Amino acid sequence: MQTVQVSATADGNLLQTSEASVNVIAPSLQAEIDGPSLRYKGRVATYTVKVKNDGTIGTSNVRLMHKIPDGFEFISADKGATYDAPTRILSWFVGRLNANKSAEMKVKLKAVKIGEFVHYIRATSEHGSTTDSQLLTRVEGSASLVIDIADLDDPVEVGTETAYEIRLTNDGSAEAKNVGLSCELPAGVKYVSASGPSRHVVDGNLILFQPLALVKAGETFTFRVHVIGSV
Repeated sequence: MQTVQVSATADGNLLQTSEASVNVIAPSLQAEIDGPSLRYKGRVATYTVKVKNDGTIGTSNVRLMHKIPDGFEFISADKGATYDAPTRILSWFVGRLNANKSAEMKVKLKAVKIGEFVHYIRATSEHGSTTDSQLLTRVEGSASLVIDIADLDDPVEVGTETAYEIRLTNDGSAEAKNVGLSCELPAGVKYVSASGPSRHVVDGNLILFQPLALVKAGETFTFRVHVIGSV
């Protein structure tokens, strides 16, 4: 609501004023983006983008855009979205949006780089209404340990020596710290010796290797446990 004031003056200190109220109506867009603020590399995240006409009249040719940061890979989006890979811009044509109405879309992205990345969105309409919003997502790495065990001779005859080879690999995207390894021997074999990147102790049929201070992403360590077949 706006007020217009009019004044008229004349000789003799004559003054007359009047005012009138004018109701100004216009569309007003509001854009929002919601999603995880923390994600691990290699994981898929779902983001919700929304545009709302919080003005007093409807507006047409509403468009919504999502600038995907380079730390993420586009997977999919609903509601007829189009994705331009060179510019990394995801776009929707919403069309007409009446007053107090909104449109909501879902976007799936995969985290591919470690760091902090900003998602930018913008909504526009034919009346020149423009609104921006953004969301920061931090991408971190995670360790993932994989163990492969191979018996070098199978079956093992009584009195014959063989070995178990244990390969420990960090298949994740971040380093793993204080990684311990233990090996429990099955019945029918007797411990002879063991070797690996750390010292070990033997407690009955259990071999305990001292923890490795650090296993980097993609790094592999090999352990061997030598046994002899027994009855």
